[in-house]
Amino acid sequence: MIYKIALRLSQTIGRHTPHFTPKELDRMRYAIEAFLSESIKGAFLLFAFFLLNKMDAFIVITLTIIPIKPLIGGIHFKSHMRCAAGTFLFYVLCYASDAYISPHSFSIPVLYAITLVIIYAYAPLKRQKEDSNHIKWLSIASSALLFSIFLLPWFRHFLWLHSMTQFSLSAQLLIGGLFNEKQKKCV
Repeated sequence: MIYKIALRLSQTIGRHTPHFTPKELDRMRYAIEAFLSESIKGAFLLFAFFLLNKMDAFIVITLTIIPIKPLIGGIHFKSHMRCAAGTFLFYVLCYASDAYISPHSFSIPVLYAITLVIIYAYAPLKRQKEDSNHIKWLSIASSALLFSIFLLPWFRHFLWLHSMTQFSLSAQLLIGGLFNEKQKKCV
């Protein structure tokens, strides 16, 4: 459904502005498709966390994901419905880990260290040799900056949720990285 809407919109744009090449129109279709999919998914998550009266958790998880996920990559699903279900499950697991797992004083630094090692080892997941090292260090810097923001007194009560979200993102990266390595060995 989302694909058909994006295709129809890009075709309409192509008819009214003929200077776009077919490749540009396909990129435009993909951008429209991604925008629609992410908007619907975001609205659904926002509504669900609003009903649960957990808007603070929604905001912390979202603010943790936005600057890091595009840099490191991760697991991708083939359909919009699976992606929405996977994202919802990710949010629920991050929230549940915050609500039901009590951190020990050493667990946050250990989780953060493991997160950085995984990011260093596997980011970015889809490697382009010329940008790979730059993106890897940008990912680590973004992660460190976010972590230091959540160390501030005003945000410290969200530190465990933020740490679990970053760890969950790195676990996705690890799974995707191990799967990619397994595929390379099979070729």
